[in-house]
This record gives sequence, C-alpha cells and structure tokens, in this order.
Amino acid sequence: MENHYKDNSKIINLIFENRFIKYCLTGIFNTAHHFVWFLLLSPLLGYKLANLIAFLVANLTSFFINSYFTFRVLPSIKKFMKYPSVVTIQAVIAYLVPSFLVLLSPESKWLVPILTTIINLPIGYLMTKKVLSAD
Repeated sequence: MENHYKDNSKIINLIFENRFIKYCLTGIFNTAHHFVWFLLLSPLLGYKLANLIAFLVANLTSFFINSYFTFRVLPSIKKFMKYPSVVTIQAVIAYLVPSFLVLLSPESKWLVPILTTIINLPIGYLMTKKVLSAD
C-alpha cells in the first residue's frame, strides 16, 4: 500500500513540476471560472455584457494564476500591461483557424475547436512564459 502511495506522489509531483501541464490546468480552471461568472451575470446583464465581464475576470485571474502557480514569478504592472497581447493573439488564432480550416475542407467544421486548441496551447504557453518571465 505504501509503495502505491509513493507511485502516486511521484506522478503528482511530475504533473505539478511541469509548467506546460500547469498551464493547461490553469486554462481548464479559467474556462470553468469564465463559465461560472457568465452564468451568474447573464440573468442580470444579458449574455453579451455578462460574457465580456466574465472574459475579463477570467483573464485577470489567469494572469495571477499563471504568475504564481504556473511560472512561479511575481506579477508586476509591466507584465500585467503586456499580458493582453497573449490573449489578443490567441483570439486572432481562434478567429483565423476556422476560416482556413473551412476553406481547406468545408465538411471539417467539427475539427475547429480541436485544431484551434492544438495550435493555441503551445503558442499561448510560449507567449505567456515570455511575458511573465520578462523583467
């Protein structure tokens, strides 16, 4: 039994030492966080404003979680001012990927979220790492 516990703790340590995995976990949390705020605010503000506010809150949270948890750096105003560039580039990718994919293969619309995620994850990770590691 103790051996099994040691194996599990090694796996958990491996997961929490890998920055890319922590980045992905942060993304999952932020997606859920965005959704909860959207659900709470939409009856009061309507879906458009609720989604905008939820998006902003989730990205603000993402900045701090990625700073402290993923990359273990102290946040700063300078980093905070650069962080929206990461989100903007990821939004552009999320907009362009469907356009190109549907041009190449109109019947492959179901691949859009998968391909967008496959492209966006490493780009977002590298950009976030660069922004948060800069002084």
